[in-house]
Amino acid sequence: REIRIRLELSHENIIPLLGISYDFDRPSMPCLVCPWFQNGDIINFLREQPNVDKLSLVRIAAGLSYLHSMSVVHGDVQGSNILISNNYEASLTNFGRSRVLQSSGFMTEAVSPSGQWRWMSPELMTDALDECAPRVTMATDVWAFAMTVVEVFTGAIPFSHIKSDASVIMFILSGGRPKQERCPQINDEIWEMLEKCWDVVPQRRPSMT
Repeated sequence: REIRIRLELSHENIIPLLGISYDFDRPSMPCLVCPWFQNGDIINFLREQPNVDKLSLVRIAAGLSYLHSMSVVHGDVQGSNILISNNYEASLTNFGRSRVLQSSGFMTEAVSPSGQWRWMSPELMTDALDECAPRVTMATDVWAFAMTVVEVFTGAIPFSHIKSDASVIMFILSGGRPKQERCPQINDEIWEMLEKCWDVVPQRRPSMT
Protein backbone atom coordinates (compact mmCIF):
# COMPACT_ATOMS: atom_id res chain seq x y z
CA ARG A 1 0.00 0.00 0.00
CA GLU A 2 2.74 2.47 0.95
CA ILE A 3 4.58 1.80 -2.31
CA ARG A 4 1.46 2.41 -4.39
CA ILE A 5 0.78 5.69 -2.60
CA ARG A 6 4.38 6.90 -2.70
CA LEU A 7 4.82 6.26 -6.42
CA GLU A 8 2.13 8.83 -7.19
CA LEU A 9 3.49 11.58 -4.92
CA SER A 10 5.94 14.34 -5.83
CA HIS A 11 6.44 17.38 -3.60
CA GLU A 12 9.43 19.15 -2.05
CA ASN A 13 8.09 18.54 1.47
CA ILE A 14 7.45 14.83 0.89
CA ILE A 15 10.34 12.36 1.12
CA PRO A 16 10.90 11.12 -2.45
CA LEU A 17 10.83 7.43 -3.23
CA LEU A 18 13.97 6.57 -5.22
CA GLY A 19 13.23 2.92 -5.78
CA ILE A 20 12.41 -0.47 -4.32
CA SER A 21 14.85 -3.19 -3.27
CA TYR A 22 14.39 -6.89 -2.52
CA ASP A 23 18.07 -7.44 -1.68
CA PHE A 24 17.91 -7.27 2.09
CA ASP A 25 17.28 -9.91 4.74
CA ARG A 26 13.67 -10.63 3.81
CA PRO A 27 13.37 -10.94 0.03
CA SER A 28 9.60 -11.36 0.26
CA MET A 29 9.31 -7.88 1.80
CA PRO A 30 10.16 -4.97 -0.51
CA CYS A 31 12.27 -2.19 0.98
CA LEU A 32 11.71 1.44 0.06
CA VAL A 33 14.82 3.32 -1.02
CA CYS A 34 14.77 6.99 -0.01
CA PRO A 35 17.40 9.72 0.34
CA TRP A 36 19.51 9.74 3.52
CA PHE A 37 18.71 12.64 5.85
CA GLN A 38 21.73 12.94 8.12
CA ASN A 39 20.02 15.51 10.37
CA GLY A 40 17.46 12.90 11.36
CA ASP A 41 13.98 13.78 12.53
CA ILE A 42 12.95 17.28 13.46
CA ILE A 43 12.98 16.76 17.23
CA ASN A 44 16.53 15.37 17.32
CA PHE A 45 17.59 18.11 14.92
CA LEU A 46 16.21 20.82 17.21
CA ARG A 47 18.14 19.38 20.15
CA GLU A 48 21.31 19.99 18.13
CA GLN A 49 20.16 23.29 16.59
CA PRO A 50 17.84 24.91 19.17
CA ASN A 51 18.14 28.41 17.68
CA VAL A 52 17.03 27.52 14.15
CA ASP A 53 13.92 29.25 12.76
CA LYS A 54 11.20 26.85 13.87
CA LEU A 55 8.49 28.49 11.81
CA SER A 56 10.40 27.63 8.64
CA LEU A 57 10.45 23.99 9.71
CA VAL A 58 6.66 23.85 9.82
CA ARG A 59 6.67 23.94 6.01
CA ILE A 60 5.45 20.37 6.17
CA ALA A 61 2.07 22.13 6.12
CA ALA A 62 2.65 22.52 2.38
CA GLY A 63 3.42 18.82 2.08
CA LEU A 64 0.30 17.89 4.02
CA SER A 65 -1.76 20.27 1.89
CA TYR A 66 -0.40 18.53 -1.20
CA LEU A 67 -1.32 15.10 0.18
CA HIS A 68 -4.86 16.21 0.92
CA SER A 69 -5.18 17.71 -2.57
CA MET A 70 -4.36 14.20 -3.83
CA SER A 71 -7.03 12.72 -1.50
CA VAL A 72 -4.30 11.08 0.60
CA VAL A 73 -4.46 11.10 4.41
CA HIS A 74 -1.07 10.69 6.10
CA GLY A 75 -2.45 9.19 9.31
CA ASP A 76 0.67 9.59 11.46
CA VAL A 77 1.75 13.23 11.51
CA GLN A 78 4.22 13.81 14.37
CA GLY A 79 7.76 15.04 14.86
CA SER A 80 9.38 11.64 14.48
CA ASN A 81 7.96 11.45 10.94
CA ILE A 82 9.46 14.76 9.79
CA LEU A 83 13.03 14.56 8.49
CA ILE A 84 15.40 17.50 7.97
CA SER A 85 17.64 17.78 4.91
CA ASN A 86 21.14 19.27 4.73
CA ASN A 87 19.47 22.49 3.55
CA TYR A 88 17.23 22.51 6.62
CA GLU A 89 14.16 21.61 4.58
CA ALA A 90 11.48 19.62 6.40
CA SER A 91 9.85 16.63 4.70
CA LEU A 92 7.15 14.18 5.71
CA THR A 93 8.04 10.51 5.80
CA ASN A 94 6.56 7.20 7.02
CA PHE A 95 3.52 6.59 4.88
CA GLY A 96 2.81 3.19 6.39
CA ARG A 97 -0.48 4.42 7.86
CA SER A 98 -1.47 6.54 4.86
CA ARG A 99 -4.73 6.00 3.06
CA VAL A 100 -6.44 7.20 -0.10
CA LEU A 101 -9.82 8.55 0.88
CA GLN A 102 -13.02 6.86 -0.17
CA SER A 103 -15.98 8.91 -1.34
CA SER A 104 -17.25 8.83 2.26
CA GLY A 105 -14.37 11.11 3.25
CA PHE A 106 -12.57 8.66 5.55
CA MET A 107 -10.67 5.43 5.49
CA THR A 108 -10.65 2.76 8.15
CA GLU A 109 -7.27 2.45 9.86
CA ALA A 110 -6.64 -1.18 10.76
CA VAL A 111 -3.38 -0.77 12.67
CA SER A 112 -2.79 -0.19 16.37
CA PRO A 113 -2.66 3.45 17.51
CA SER A 114 -0.01 2.65 20.11
CA GLY A 115 2.44 5.52 20.46
CA GLN A 116 0.17 8.01 18.71
CA TRP A 117 -2.21 8.97 21.51
CA ARG A 118 -0.73 12.42 22.17
CA TRP A 119 -1.25 13.45 18.53
CA MET A 120 -4.62 11.73 18.17
CA SER A 121 -7.94 13.53 17.77
CA PRO A 122 -10.87 12.74 20.12
CA GLU A 123 -12.83 10.89 17.44
CA LEU A 124 -9.88 8.56 16.76
CA MET A 125 -9.46 7.96 20.49
CA THR A 126 -13.13 7.08 20.82
CA ASP A 127 -12.91 4.62 17.92
CA ALA A 128 -9.79 2.98 19.35
CA LEU A 129 -11.21 2.72 22.88
CA ASP A 130 -14.41 1.19 21.50
CA GLU A 131 -12.18 -1.38 19.75
CA CYS A 132 -13.27 -0.09 16.36
CA ALA A 133 -10.75 0.52 13.62
CA PRO A 134 -9.99 4.27 13.85
CA ARG A 135 -11.28 6.29 10.88
CA VAL A 136 -8.51 8.55 9.66
CA THR A 137 -9.57 11.69 7.80
CA MET A 138 -8.11 14.96 6.64
CA ALA A 139 -9.51 16.45 9.85
CA THR A 140 -7.55 13.97 11.99
CA ASP A 141 -4.39 14.97 10.08
CA VAL A 142 -5.16 18.63 10.83
CA TRP A 143 -5.45 17.87 14.55
CA ALA A 144 -2.16 15.95 14.52
CA PHE A 145 -0.45 18.71 12.55
CA ALA A 146 -1.39 21.26 15.23
CA MET A 147 -0.02 18.98 17.94
CA THR A 148 3.16 18.63 15.90
CA VAL A 149 3.52 22.42 15.73
CA VAL A 150 3.46 22.46 19.55
CA GLU A 151 6.02 19.65 19.58
CA VAL A 152 8.34 21.55 17.21
CA PHE A 153 8.17 24.88 19.02
CA THR A 154 8.52 23.46 22.53
CA GLY A 155 10.89 20.58 21.76
CA ALA A 156 8.70 18.25 23.82
CA ILE A 157 5.92 15.80 23.07
CA PRO A 158 2.38 17.16 23.41
CA PHE A 159 1.18 17.24 27.03
CA SER A 160 4.70 16.51 28.25
CA HIS A 161 3.61 17.54 31.76
CA ILE A 162 1.17 14.60 31.81
CA LYS A 163 3.09 11.40 32.43
CA SER A 164 0.82 8.62 31.18
CA ASP A 165 -0.93 8.23 27.84
CA ALA A 166 -4.05 7.09 29.71
CA SER A 167 -4.20 10.43 31.53
CA VAL A 168 -3.70 12.27 28.23
CA ILE A 169 -6.63 10.36 26.73
CA MET A 170 -8.89 11.24 29.65
CA PHE A 171 -7.77 14.87 29.49
CA ILE A 172 -8.48 15.27 25.76
CA LEU A 173 -11.81 13.42 25.86
CA SER A 174 -12.92 15.69 28.70
CA GLY A 175 -12.19 18.75 26.54
CA GLY A 176 -8.60 19.43 27.57
CA ARG A 177 -6.24 21.07 25.10
CA PRO A 178 -2.66 22.39 25.20
CA LYS A 179 -2.33 25.64 27.17
CA GLN A 180 -0.65 28.64 25.59
CA GLU A 181 1.11 29.53 28.84
CA ARG A 182 2.98 26.22 28.55
CA CYS A 183 4.07 27.17 25.02
CA PRO A 184 5.42 30.73 25.30
CA GLN A 185 7.44 30.20 22.12
CA ILE A 186 4.22 30.35 20.04
CA ASN A 187 2.75 33.75 19.26
CA ASP A 188 -0.94 34.65 19.53
CA GLU A 189 -1.62 34.48 15.79
CA ILE A 190 -0.29 30.95 15.44
CA TRP A 191 -1.98 29.87 18.66
CA GLU A 192 -5.36 31.05 17.41
CA MET A 193 -4.89 28.88 14.32
CA LEU A 194 -3.90 25.88 16.45
CA GLU A 195 -6.99 26.19 18.61
CA LYS A 196 -9.16 25.99 15.50
CA CYS A 197 -7.34 22.80 14.52
CA TRP A 198 -8.30 21.29 17.90
CA ASP A 199 -12.04 21.84 17.51
CA VAL A 200 -13.90 18.83 18.87
CA VAL A 201 -16.09 18.87 15.73
CA PRO A 202 -13.93 17.61 12.84
CA GLN A 203 -15.90 19.52 10.22
CA ARG A 204 -15.09 22.82 11.92
CA ARG A 205 -11.34 22.34 11.74
CA PRO A 206 -9.59 24.33 9.01
CA SER A 207 -8.57 22.65 5.80
CA MET A 208 -4.90 22.17 4.92
CA THR A 209 -5.76 22.94 1.31
